[in-house]
Amino acid sequence: MSNEKPLLSVRDLKVHFPVRSPGLFGGSRQVVKAVDGVDLDVARGETIGLVGESGCGKSTIGQAILQLIRPTSGTVQFDGIELTSLWSRRFGRDSWSPTLLDLRRRMQMIFQDPYACLNPRMTVESIVGEPLRNFKSSGENGYERRRRVQELLTRVGMNPRYIRRYPHEFSGGQRQRIGIARALALNPDLIIADEPISALDVSIQSQILNLMQDLQAEFNLTYIFIAHDLAAVRHVSDRIAVMYLGRIVELATADDIYQSPQHPYSKALISSVPIPDPKIERKRERIVLEGDVPSPIDPPRGCPFHTRCPFKEDRCAVEAPTLKQIGDNDHQAACHLL
Repeated sequence: MSNEKPLLSVRDLKVHFPVRSPGLFGGSRQVVKAVDGVDLDVARGETIGLVGESGCGKSTIGQAILQLIRPTSGTVQFDGIELTSLWSRRFGRDSWSPTLLDLRRRMQMIFQDPYACLNPRMTVESIVGEPLRNFKSSGENGYERRRRVQELLTRVGMNPRYIRRYPHEFSGGQRQRIGIARALALNPDLIIADEPISALDVSIQSQILNLMQDLQAEFNLTYIFIAHDLAAVRHVSDRIAVMYLGRIVELATADDIYQSPQHPYSKALISSVPIPDPKIERKRERIVLEGDVPSPIDPPRGCPFHTRCPFKEDRCAVEAPTLKQIGDNDHQAACHLL
C-alpha cells in the first residue's frame, strides 16, 4: 500500500445473522458469524482479490461494504466518509449531510449471476439507463440518456443497436457485459465484482477479465474482485486476501501469495491450482485438507483453521492469531507458527 489515503478502509467488520435452532417453540437463538472481524484497506485504482471456500464470507463482505447488508459492528469508510452511520435517504435532514443514496453513484456492484441480475421485463436501454434516470444524469432528455446507453454498450463490446432487446435474447457473456455497462453508467470510483465470471464459459471468462482491466486503466476504477478461480484472481489482482470462516488469514501481493504462501490454508489452496505443464504437475505435492469447514454458527475456539491444519499446536486451539507482518514486504498472515 502507498502512503496515499486509501479509498476504502474497513475496520473490525462483523456481520452476524440471528437464526433459531429447530425444536419445540422455535428452539434456542443462535448466531451465524458470516464475517467475524475483517480489516482491509483498498487504495484508489487498486484491485483486491478475495478468495476462499464457499461460505467463508466473501460475498457478505462485499454487500456489507455497500451497506446492502448492514454490518453488526465495525466501520466502513469510503473516501473518508463513514458509511455505517449514514441514513439511506434524506428525510428532512440538513441538505449538506450526505446519505447513502448520495454515495450510491460512486459505489457499484457487478453481480454473480448474469441471468438473475437483469429484469427480464426491461429492455437493455431501460436496464442500463435506470441509474441515469434515478440520479438524473446525462440531462433530463430521453435522447441524451439513450445516447449515453449506446456509448456504454459500445464501450463494453456490444452493438449499440441492441438497446431494444430483452435479456433472454442474449448469451451469458453478453448479459454480464450489460451488467458491467450498468455498473459503469454513473462513473463510479469503486466496483465490487462478486463472482463476475463463475457462470460463464471459459472462453468468455478471459474476455470479461480483459474488459474489466481495460476499463480500470481507462477510468481509474478500484475493484474488489470476489472469485473462486484462483488463476483468474491472480490475473487481475494487485493484492489478494485469503479468507477462512469469516476472517482474513493472509494478505499479500498476488505474486507473493502464489510464489510463497505462508498460511497453511493458503498453501493448500495454491496447491489445488493446476499447472498447465504435465511434467511439473506430476512432480508437485498436493496438500489435501482433512475434514469439513466448521459451522459459522459454532466456530472453534482459537485459530479457526486449527481443526484442519496439519501443523497445529496446543496454542492454536486456545488463542486466535492476528494478522502480522511477515518479512520486509507488505505480506501479512494470521498464524502462530510464523
